[in-house]
Amino acid sequence: MIKGGFRGSDDACVYNFNIPENAFAAVALRQVAPVLTAVGQGGLASTALAIASEVEAGIAKYGTMTHPTAGRVYAYEVDGFGNALFMDDANIPSLLAMPYYGWSNASDPLYIATRAAVLSPANPWWMNGTAAAGVGGPHNGYYWIWPMSLMAQAWTSTSDAEIGSLLATLVDASACSGLVHESFDRNDFGSYTRPWFAWANSLFGALVMKVANERPYLIFN
Repeated sequence: MIKGGFRGSDDACVYNFNIPENAFAAVALRQVAPVLTAVGQGGLASTALAIASEVEAGIAKYGTMTHPTAGRVYAYEVDGFGNALFMDDANIPSLLAMPYYGWSNASDPLYIATRAAVLSPANPWWMNGTAAAGVGGPHNGYYWIWPMSLMAQAWTSTSDAEIGSLLATLVDASACSGLVHESFDRNDFGSYTRPWFAWANSLFGALVMKVANERPYLIFN
């Protein structure tokens, strides 16, 4: 696998092999290989595919763990020597967003088990408040839910009820500003950080387009 020191959130890793980042890298390497071949870089394409295969083998060997309450799930970070950390962070790549970036699909049993654990107290960064429930992360600390995690949850859901509820929460979380924030207090939509967060606003636009194409009745009614 690929070793790193920081997460997508810019926070330091606990263990240096971050599973979502490695999964994302493997997907990206496989996607870029045909482009490299098309522009005459066949050798580089072969290298990209070889690295992707090594990363995939590493995740298969080291990237899962047995959680004491959730069972077999993907780990968030590992050290390659048997130590593993289970949590998830709202920033993508995340465990929750695996189908979004093409590592898994929403019907894969291992992903389903991991998703259920991420959206539960098994994940220390899952926040459940009076305003909403969702995933946050160490970057802003406890009590803050990131809209990005709600979008990842909606993107990977197969339930109309869940997707509809998440869309409603995202609208409420804008606190009538018309913009998606970085994070909001789990108990108060009106308390938030970064009133304008370009990454989250772009992802919300993509989510609305996806739902409009696949489940238009959740938006146009």
